[in-house]
Amino acid sequence: MGWPGGRPVWVAPIYPSPMADFDDDITDHREVDPLFGSLDDLDALLAVGHERGLKVLLDLVPEHTSDRHPWFIAS
Repeated sequence: MGWPGGRPVWVAPIYPSPMADFDDDITDHREVDPLFGSLDDLDALLAVGHERGLKVLLDLVPEHTSDRHPWFIAS
């Protein structure tokens, strides 16, 4: 089965997490956990993927948020 406009590559969660809940407890939805590289590495991955006609899908589930996330700490 094809994907409209290109072939997709799904990237599992890469966000910082204390891993208390198998990466479903994200502490920052705008960063990359150093275990997986850096934002520069992500930018490079996206650039290469797009050069090759790939759609890069980042797994993002906002409700998978750690109790260490700033909005939980603030509350």
